[in-house]
Amino acid sequence: MLTRCRESRSHLLWLPLLAILCCPCTSSAQTKMRASQINLGDNFPFTGNITATTGQNTANFYNTNGKKIVDGVKYPFTQAGIVACLNDALQSNGGVGICDASMAPSITFTSELNIKNNTGVDSLTLILPIMATWTFNITDGTSCGIKQFDKTNILGWGTSSDTLFSIVPAGAGSNMSALYCTATGTYYRAEGFGAVNTVGATLVNGAMLIQHSADGSQFNRLSTLNTNGIGIHVGDVCCGTQFHDILANGQSGPGARPCVIGDSAIGGSGFGGMVDVAWEGGSCTHPGTGLKAMEIGGGINTDGLKIDSTYMEPNASDTTTPCGSIGARAHNITIINSQCDNIAGGSTAYAWDIVTWAGPSDSTFIGIKAQSGNCVNDHITGVVIQTNGTNGQCRPYISPASLSTVDYCGATTGGTQACAKTLQAFPIVVWGDVQLNTSTSQSITTLPFSDSFYSCTGSDLTTAAGIVSFNTYASASVTIQETGGVNTDHLRYICVGR
Repeated sequence: MLTRCRESRSHLLWLPLLAILCCPCTSSAQTKMRASQINLGDNFPFTGNITATTGQNTANFYNTNGKKIVDGVKYPFTQAGIVACLNDALQSNGGVGICDASMAPSITFTSELNIKNNTGVDSLTLILPIMATWTFNITDGTSCGIKQFDKTNILGWGTSSDTLFSIVPAGAGSNMSALYCTATGTYYRAEGFGAVNTVGATLVNGAMLIQHSADGSQFNRLSTLNTNGIGIHVGDVCCGTQFHDILANGQSGPGARPCVIGDSAIGGSGFGGMVDVAWEGGSCTHPGTGLKAMEIGGGINTDGLKIDSTYMEPNASDTTTPCGSIGARAHNITIINSQCDNIAGGSTAYAWDIVTWAGPSDSTFIGIKAQSGNCVNDHITGVVIQTNGTNGQCRPYISPASLSTVDYCGATTGGTQACAKTLQAFPIVVWGDVQLNTSTSQSITTLPFSDSFYSCTGSDLTTAAGIVSFNTYASASVTIQETGGVNTDHLRYICVGR
């Protein structure tokens, strides 16, 4: 009886379900929702709830609140489609618009693509394709491929080491200012794309030209490859602008200059060359023969630039040209954790070269490594800094004065001694006066040295021919002795150790 009751209830539960499955829905709203599909061609902003009304399609989620998408329908996969998307994005949502071209394929452009707002106070963002090549067939010598204007963003998907999206010239006959450049403005954000010229095109100002930026402007994860000119060219940049993970490679091509930064000649002198700017990470590699991987300065008022953890490699066969150089009228440049590596065999090239000019440079080098063993060649002061370690480590240096460091040469025997150049972390220098009192020697005690491997020298102030010598070295004492004078002479001495 109990079982039969359960079966009856089970059959009753199936009845509503069968009704739902077998009977057509009568709601006009439900019918509308089924009949209407999201149409990428609609491209209207979503401003209300997700409901369907008579004569209206379901909201297009890809184009909401000022965001337009290059879908191949309303905005075709062409130059005209990209331009229309940018223009329409500015007209919606108070001029704060986004043009999403992430689905766009490779496209050929015949004129400059401007990323530009309307009034100078609005904002516009272009989202680049995930993986594509945009080719620019321009020969006027003055236009850029993509020109970015004030208060705009260009956002790509790549890291600085891949080529997911690249801007390239059409061929060797292309003649442009740059593949990418900034215009006259102040605030920019650009990241995640590359500019590549391996076909011999003429790029007057480099593959990338960045100028007239300040404050919170950021240029991140950008890459350049230019085998016959400048890779990334920067000038007239100021006041907190940041560059992160910039990769510039010249592939040792003739005339290749991977990184040219602080050159005010390219963009006037609103701020000067590069003033109070941070350049962090990335690499500048493989310039042409006789050229540097990184060139700093050469214009006016390049000051307060910090280069941190940027890697350099020279030309594949050049054995004399420095990896990097600090030019005339460049002041207060700080180079931290910079390495010049993968050099040609037998190279004597310096990691950094400070060019000859009136100075002062006031530049600081900390944590430098040079595979050649030659670290800094300061032509202003005549100071040369060489490696003091087995792995190319270089002692800190400030132009015009070297930081105080002491090396221990070690103890060896034989006809010659090769100095071990062991850098002393805590060197100690002591000096003093000795007045001999009817004795030709005197013991100097309670010295601060930790061992007896220190050395002393001295002179006789009373008798010029007197000879001062030292013997019986111990960690806390040494005996000073005088010969050739008298036992009442006045001596002076100095000792260096650890």
